[in-house]
Amino acid sequence: MKTNENYFLGIIGGLIGGLVSSIPWILLYIYGNMMFSLLAVFIAMGAFYGYQLFKGKKDQKLPIIITALSLVSVSIVTLVIIPLLLLSKNGIEANLNQLEWLYQNSEFTNAIIRDYIISLVFTLLGIHGVITQIKRGDTPKFLNPNQNHPLQQESLEQIAILKEAFQKKEAMDKKHAVAKESILEQLTDVDNASTIFRTLCTQKIIRKCKKNYYFDEACEKSVLRRFLLIYFGIMKWIILLFIVLIIPILFL
Repeated sequence: MKTNENYFLGIIGGLIGGLVSSIPWILLYIYGNMMFSLLAVFIAMGAFYGYQLFKGKKDQKLPIIITALSLVSVSIVTLVIIPLLLLSKNGIEANLNQLEWLYQNSEFTNAIIRDYIISLVFTLLGIHGVITQIKRGDTPKFLNPNQNHPLQQESLEQIAILKEAFQKKEAMDKKHAVAKESILEQLTDVDNASTIFRTLCTQKIIRKCKKNYYFDEACEKSVLRRFLLIYFGIMKWIILLFIVLIIPILFL
């Protein structure tokens, strides 16, 4: 049977995904003067979703492709995009000639190489997380959130336990959100119930609304939705931080 899956299109999509997922990190570096390399862990996830979105072929080569795309993305961002934006920020024309001139400055080169190495470490952590999931499944399709695979089984069981507790309280949307304590009191016989609750909050499966909580079935079913919520949540705080930093400067 013929398939529309294609290495080339998948690689293009994966590269785009890797670069897009690095936006919060770039903004923090350029406008927040912070090297928040932890955000580099999102690059591998972005590369995977970009590859998947562009219908990249999923076979035994997928881990290698995601690894390569992630490393290329972090290299482009750290060694090219960020230096060009730094030039522009300082009123210097951002082009390849100026980039070459910038790298002739040993102080800058040492700093950017140090940041690059740190970013590579966090990117590799992100790659490891994505690739570990791929290799433990029968096929890379195990990342489809609508399928049950051995790797996901423990997590799915935990989600099911918490979901049942929320269903008993009818707290399945923000209008019916309930206190955390009313959920945990149903889980006294569940080991690490509070930890599981926090984990599902981080994953956006359990959502907070006015100090109360509800179970989000849409996030339960979609890994992509969870990622986007986390990603744009980070973007929101970055934008707010940027506004807080820039407004005093504008009025000085």
